[in-house]
Amino acid sequence: MKTTQASLICVAVLVLPAGCGKHEPPIDPCPSHNSTTTLPPATQCGANTFGCLVNGKVWVPEKVNSHPHTKKLHADWHDGTFVVYGSKVVDDQYVGLVWLRVEDSLATEGTYALNNWTPGLGRFEDTLCSYQTDTSWGGQLTITKFDRSNYIISGTFEFTVVATGCDTIQITEGRFDVTE
Repeated sequence: MKTTQASLICVAVLVLPAGCGKHEPPIDPCPSHNSTTTLPPATQCGANTFGCLVNGKVWVPEKVNSHPHTKKLHADWHDGTFVVYGSKVVDDQYVGLVWLRVEDSLATEGTYALNNWTPGLGRFEDTLCSYQTDTSWGGQLTITKFDRSNYIISGTFEFTVVATGCDTIQITEGRFDVTE
């Protein structure tokens, strides 16, 4: 019995000091994301983030100019319609846009088809082409959080679009966490 108690005391003496001096910083429940080379984390706290992979390459909104009316991220919902988009403007030159629209009651979280104007639509634009989902090419948008009292809407998306004379665009690993 004394051997067991002595062993437990030795283990406690060896283990406890190792954990006592370490104070891990608290994890930010709503981290900011300022990188243009990595996707933002998939949060649900109103971090005002948006990003996706476009044909496997990171695409996040970016504004590199001083024009006061250019928004790099916009979200709006009213009368049952939700729109969110991210755009890129560099040196006052438009570079591109990823745009999502869902028309439905939006009373709860859920998954919506992006294949036409109703229930949802996905768009991608660059300096050469403009693409839009339709009944032949589409995808989906999943709203993972819709908090009307705190004006937070979060979700994920993916879609494929084709435009005549342009490359096929595959949008994958899309995520947004926005406030109105």
